[in-house]
Amino acid sequence: MGYSLNIKPSAGKELDALPWRAQIQSMKAIITLSISARPEGCKKLVGSDNVYRIRIGEYRIIYQIDDTAQAVYIESVGHRQGIYKNK
Repeated sequence: MGYSLNIKPSAGKELDALPWRAQIQSMKAIITLSISARPEGCKKLVGSDNVYRIRIGEYRIIYQIDDTAQAVYIESVGHRQGIYKNK
């Protein structure tokens, strides 16, 4: 049994604003999160309990894992230069 995916509306808009190649790569990575919430290469963000990030080239996907509910919450998607400013 995998994890359910929940994408914040703001993260969906950020995903739509990416270049099409980055959108496709990011969507593949997000779909992979439903199978494995902690894939190879993911990193836990310092100072947070269950917040992780995945690197997709120059872009990052910030997400939260709820193991008890078996859910992944996509918080933010964007370029590496600005993705951490509000975190």
